[in-house]
Amino acid sequence: MKIILILSVVILTIKKLKYVIYFNLAVGRIRFNIHKFLNRKNKQMLSDEDKIRHQKNIAWLAGQDMEKMSLESEDGLMLSGYYLEADNPKRTILLFHGWRGSWRWDFADHAKVFHENNCNLLFVDQRAHGASDGKYIGFGVLEQKDCLSWIKKIKQLKKQDIPCFLMGVSMGAATVMMASNQVEEKDISGIIADSGFVSPYDMVNIFAHDMMKMKDKTAVDQVNRICVKKAGYDLKQCRTTDSLRNCRVPILFVHGSSDKFVPAQRSIQNYDSCASKKDILLIQGAEHCKSFLKDENGYIEKLNTFFGWNLQKIPG
Repeated sequence: MKIILILSVVILTIKKLKYVIYFNLAVGRIRFNIHKFLNRKNKQMLSDEDKIRHQKNIAWLAGQDMEKMSLESEDGLMLSGYYLEADNPKRTILLFHGWRGSWRWDFADHAKVFHENNCNLLFVDQRAHGASDGKYIGFGVLEQKDCLSWIKKIKQLKKQDIPCFLMGVSMGAATVMMASNQVEEKDISGIIADSGFVSPYDMVNIFAHDMMKMKDKTAVDQVNRICVKKAGYDLKQCRTTDSLRNCRVPILFVHGSSDKFVPAQRSIQNYDSCASKKDILLIQGAEHCKSFLKDENGYIEKLNTFFGWNLQKIPG
């Protein structure tokens, strides 16, 4: 009887440890390259030409002289951003990277085109990423308030009478969508939500079962309990669709049809829920966050027609 009791305690302890490990993989601040993970799990492959172009874009971005910015979040974290000013700016874009990503990777392909077409760019290190403080990732639940703080910061520091836009990819898209019902039309002229999801709970569930192949159906609920206790938020408490129903600024939704990490259906759900002026661009054959790389011309054309921009493709 004693042996059975000891074994039961051991099994329970191992299960709890498994949930804590998964919580840290999903939410904790650890070194984890999401792009290598997706490439391995989904056999996400770029053509040799696209790989070369992407590396050139990363190198170009790394060579730019940027102004480092910082602000204190509502919950006392020091957050970092990097500002790249255009010579003759026509607009400012605040850019929010994805889960376990970085702006250096996620926006490398957009940055040169945007900057050389007269866009000021503010690249944000989201909390628990890069140079920003934070022990836990918020899947947009926590970051939406950070987004509002960055809008206030850029408006105070750069007093330019030009339109300001928000752009996010993956979790960054969730960040700007969750903030969409809280921004003022006088401050934000439009939002670009690329490869965004609907629910943090849904994303952690996809990561658990589809990516990590976890068979325990209660795993995400167990992780959510830990999340509430340690990170201070519930994975079920915010959905992008709830914010979008009360959005007042124009939003362009973008998604790749071959996205195996965040299905394109999620952007269709977001589009259907959005109450403001909206459009959606589905790039055939594009994988997660690779729509711009897959069809730069189509992406640029949609930005021009929807927002009235006049972007031109940059040679090379």
